[in-house]
Amino acid sequence: MIKEYQIYNETRLPAKRIVSLAPSFTQTLFFLGLEDRIVGCTENCPQNHDLKNVLTVGRFASPDLAGIRELNPDLILGLDRVHSEALTVLKQSKAGIFVQRIQTVFGIIGAIEAINKLAGNSREGAARVRKLRKRLQRVCSRLKGVKPVRVYRMLSTEPLVTPSAACYQYDAIRLAGGEQMQLDFADPYTPVSQADVFAFDPEFIVSCGQGENQPAKPRCQGCKKEKPICMRTPADIINADGWNGTTAARNGQVYTIGCESLCYPGPGLIDGIEMMAGLFHPDLQAGIAAEEDAQEEQTVQIKI
Repeated sequence: MIKEYQIYNETRLPAKRIVSLAPSFTQTLFFLGLEDRIVGCTENCPQNHDLKNVLTVGRFASPDLAGIRELNPDLILGLDRVHSEALTVLKQSKAGIFVQRIQTVFGIIGAIEAINKLAGNSREGAARVRKLRKRLQRVCSRLKGVKPVRVYRMLSTEPLVTPSAACYQYDAIRLAGGEQMQLDFADPYTPVSQADVFAFDPEFIVSCGQGENQPAKPRCQGCKKEKPICMRTPADIINADGWNGTTAARNGQVYTIGCESLCYPGPGLIDGIEMMAGLFHPDLQAGIAAEEDAQEEQTVQIKI
């Protein structure tokens, strides 16, 4: 198992009072069935989850340390790059500190498994993690030996930013059968020029955003952009300056995937990988779905 996390102050575990400093952790806690343990989360945590009785402890990039201490949590979940300063201060408390260093998809699954163990290692949570890992392994198995397609991941347009090889999103696209620009940098996100993207000539463009017929997304707390990329549709991207010259745009292969399925390094990322594998390699996706249905049917028969 790939380990991409560190744990400090384990004296108050198993955790019954948990503070989440990132949307991905909140998504993970709900996935594991631990939503009743959440006592604090950020303003940026998923709007689709029931968090009305959970205290807000600042924003994703600037958590409220005093507010966190007042909650007297057993466990605080944070990210190394974003929350390093805050977590250094919070390590002085008695709370358990979980620091995630995100780089690979299998590492993310390992972190989800570790969080379940920190909360008492419930059988239900462990079973959900096993199923998550099997879903990913199924995609990898079906795509073994398949020629990858050229993919550009659009994170922003002003400037153009895309994941580097050090980013879990780069790894997710690779696992879904996509080939990306060669970006071997230590920073997980890197600016690129439009000329370089056009020279790469992606067959698929995968952007943050929303579908053509979906209701407008709520604007994130603190966002002041006129039309942020997460609120754009494929048509918005295709019609933007120059992009209609790419193979992806000419063939109508520009797609938007919601933050919960690709931006968040949580369990929803596996949904995003399955989704992308189906877009990049539609012939194989039918086999993946059939295999999953067969396994579900076998499970039902065994239970009967």
